[in-house]
Amino acid sequence: MPTLLMQDISTLGMFQGPDFAKYSRPTGIQVSSLADWHRVIDWWFMTYGRFAVAAKSQNAYSRDIDYEKVPPEKVEGVFKKIMTGQPVSPEDKKALEDHLFWVTTDRATMADLPVKLHTGYYVGHDYMPLSRLASNPDSAAALCRLSPDTRFVFMHICYPFYEPMIALAKHYTNAYLDMCWAWIINPVAAKDFLKKFLVTAPSNKIFTFGGDYYPVEPVLGHATLARHGIALTLSELVEEGWLSLPNAMDLIDPIMHENARRHGLSQRKSQTEHGGDGTGEDVSGARCGHPRVAAGVDIHPSVGQAHQGVGPLQHHPRPELLRHPLEDPDGVLQDLGDRHVGEARHLPGMGCEDGGGRPALDHPCILGHGR
Repeated sequence: MPTLLMQDISTLGMFQGPDFAKYSRPTGIQVSSLADWHRVIDWWFMTYGRFAVAAKSQNAYSRDIDYEKVPPEKVEGVFKKIMTGQPVSPEDKKALEDHLFWVTTDRATMADLPVKLHTGYYVGHDYMPLSRLASNPDSAAALCRLSPDTRFVFMHICYPFYEPMIALAKHYTNAYLDMCWAWIINPVAAKDFLKKFLVTAPSNKIFTFGGDYYPVEPVLGHATLARHGIALTLSELVEEGWLSLPNAMDLIDPIMHENARRHGLSQRKSQTEHGGDGTGEDVSGARCGHPRVAAGVDIHPSVGQAHQGVGPLQHHPRPELLRHPLEDPDGVLQDLGDRHVGEARHLPGMGCEDGGGRPALDHPCILGHGR
């Protein structure tokens, strides 16, 4: 149910594949051309954009995120070949993916939704090409240059290549970094990243926690790791003279939950349901330098295939919530899995209260998963 659990629109199968059946069947659009597929993409954003907090892709599991802007006439023939099951070259496949990536990104931008992209380390084992991961930061910079009006949220600090990502966030106004999963992958490196980030880049462009689990129980352990790492980070910065104690204390709320709130994450859901943010405040404009970027969350439909670069998954922890009142039988809308702190009161010390003090089912202490 999009009005209960804040969700992303999964764009992965819109351009990887593409996954014709999953995305076209709910729309009722008969796809016979690239223009028809554009209409399918439009339908998803027009229908669910107002319920979503972001658009999300995990395409980095199967390729670099070096998407070029390719005109439709260059890939119309490639699209028709794929539709009819004909083989296409790797170069043609990339050109079509690149074209459709920018179609989805443009639609997300028009809908005031940030675009969240996996970067860095892969889940699983025995298949991760480190050279591809190493190129993610430069490719991310190119995306920011190509679409300055798009808010990009780069997930997982691109571990182990996180220092270039700090430079990215410092230099590009439309680049934000999310530490979802980072505390699990390598808590010492995550602390090192956050410590360097806070003395380098704007502190309102970092989101320091995402549950990144499908079951609820491990999220508590992950949150404990994150709290410990954040406390060590700030303590070391004070002890080494880089921050005063009052300045360090002032950073706690913003980096742990207020950044996400100021960038429009919690307000978007409240506006959809109640016509406002529930607090009486104006949430229509910028609060933190960039207009209402709904960032700080990473969303995944389930653990499994999508991590291997196979399209959006259909599984959902409570499928009945997805199908009523708005139907989404194919799981294109993704439940808020890698939830950022700042949405409810459930983990004391994590800054988990929402604007009205309501316990929210979409907080990381309730549900969380995914990469």
